[in-house]
Amino acid sequence: MFKLFNFKSEISTKNIAFAGICGHIGTTTQAIRLMLYLKKKNKKVCYAEMNDRAFINKMHGLYPDVKYSKSSGQSVYKDLIYYRQEDYVRALATGYDFIIKDYGSFSEENFEKLSFLEQECKIIVAGSKPNEIFELAKLSDYRSYGLYYIFNFVPEDEKALIKELMKDEKDRVFFAPYTPDMFEGGTCDTYFKLMLGV
Repeated sequence: MFKLFNFKSEISTKNIAFAGICGHIGTTTQAIRLMLYLKKKNKKVCYAEMNDRAFINKMHGLYPDVKYSKSSGQSVYKDLIYYRQEDYVRALATGYDFIIKDYGSFSEENFEKLSFLEQECKIIVAGSKPNEIFELAKLSDYRSYGLYYIFNFVPEDEKALIKELMKDEKDRVFFAPYTPDMFEGGTCDTYFKLMLGV
């Protein structure tokens, strides 16, 4: 079966990093959907918030059934485990198969670029609007790092043009279906399986 990425077998915990080319592009949504996919594959997986957007705090404020354990540093919602940035070190000692790291937006001033590029698998979440394409062009210096791309909100008649635009990286490009519920699993399974071979 064709797959793009091969994890090194000697590494027990695999790190997958997400970053958006700009804000509000669906980066956290894709990270959570990958968690849902890996969990369905019986993998031990967690989400690590590697940015200052305070998504986990906002979940606590919005959803009354989010549970937090001070001793473990874990927040749990819909049977998925989340770590705030300050609690991330605890995830390293917990024996996860996969840690899904959400670095926020590449365009943010405090983006942890070096840490992002050091991760084993790096996924950029992008879009096809003019401002999004121009932000994507700024990543040209980092393409030698083996980036993968998930494009959100792309009309069907623009997909071939996006592939053409990505040139030698076209085989690393995937298009996300429209699913407004970020906790809805199954919608992205096809390209996660193709991308990771899991």
